[in-house]
Amino acid sequence: MAAPDSGGRVSPLSGITRLQKLLYLIEKESGLDLTNLDKEERFEFKAYRYGPFAKEVYEAVDFLANADLVNVTKGQEEDVYSREEGVPIAEELDPDPDEANVDPDVAPPYEEQIFELTPTGKRVAERLRERLSVEDWERIKSIKRKYADRSLTSLIAYVYRTYPESASETELRHLL
Repeated sequence: MAAPDSGGRVSPLSGITRLQKLLYLIEKESGLDLTNLDKEERFEFKAYRYGPFAKEVYEAVDFLANADLVNVTKGQEEDVYSREEGVPIAEELDPDPDEANVDPDVAPPYEEQIFELTPTGKRVAERLRERLSVEDWERIKSIKRKYADRSLTSLIAYVYRTYPESASETELRHLL
């Protein structure tokens, strides 16, 4: 969240699905060596209904919000529904696996979560960033600059096509 976007700004991050995909891409494409992390410190991504998913991301967000390091607010996401298939693209839209199909023309508006570091969160993030090598910080920034500004559909489609194993359980087959 502390890494600048393609415009050089540290701006809020829109949506838990986007956060999941960006963290997955950091793991896959940044070249960071995460093998020295304990199992409890890693995200265990698994193929799920909308691509790579790690429940630990939700737990981390809850922890950060409860520690007053991240503000979580509601916003409106325009790119939530795939018109081709009429199904939601975000896990939080459809938590009941028995209710997979949603008609986008009659679906209620979706309020996505917006994540932004608090002033305390910014200070903690800066201290954590200082522990990273310059190269590792550049790798993380590169992932955010490259992918964070994409539409959610474009981001998901990229992940699916580049890492097809992450899409083996997807409900959004048209994005493969």
